[in-house]
Amino acid sequence: QGLGAGIHANTPGDAYAAMIYGVPAHRIMYSGTNLNSEDFDFLLSYQIAMNLDSLNQLEDLAHRISGVSVGLRLLIDSKHPNRIGIEPGELPLALALAQKKGLKLAGLHMYVGTNTLNIDRFLQCFEVLRAAALQLPDLEYLNLGGGFGIDYTDKNLAIDLSGLGSVISEGMIQLSKIYSHPIRLILEPGRMLVARSGSLILTVVSVKERKSRRYIGVDSTVGNIVVP
Repeated sequence: QGLGAGIHANTPGDAYAAMIYGVPAHRIMYSGTNLNSEDFDFLLSYQIAMNLDSLNQLEDLAHRISGVSVGLRLLIDSKHPNRIGIEPGELPLALALAQKKGLKLAGLHMYVGTNTLNIDRFLQCFEVLRAAALQLPDLEYLNLGGGFGIDYTDKNLAIDLSGLGSVISEGMIQLSKIYSHPIRLILEPGRMLVARSGSLILTVVSVKERKSRRYIGVDSTVGNIVVP
């Protein structure tokens, strides 16, 4: 936090935990799915920035409040569609809804995938995001999500952050010129910040033999393991 980092909250619980440990609400951005009424109330009460996942969630927010800015998550990979975000073709509908309800669509978020080491993949998704962003007259930020990858093998592979940064910086400068004001860039470095900072020590508590495989039981859960 002292170096300028904030928190990406995938759930309202993530945001709550971050604030418990001293992260101010204005340094938290929620990008997730399926908020219920209590979730909306919590995030709005602390004025936590949100990237909503669907037209339905945007409409739910519009029923609760007006005069605020909000972002949207964008489905940036049409070849391999998934559950995350709205499609670029839905942006006009989102804009119409927001304008009718007194909301401002200020940003777009992308999820490029987890543990990404391939900068070409990242840059292709960034271009889709940047092109879609031109539909938003009130654009204030782009949020590049998914996290930068790290190598879990002994090959010492690394994402080319210098090359990635150079291309993205130029793209953001061009976008800012189009809008005649600076467009903010939000990054989610993710596991790159902490994944190599410690070790998880486990105790073996059981062994199970099944055909040609051996299953080792330990005193932890998958939730405690950084999975590649």
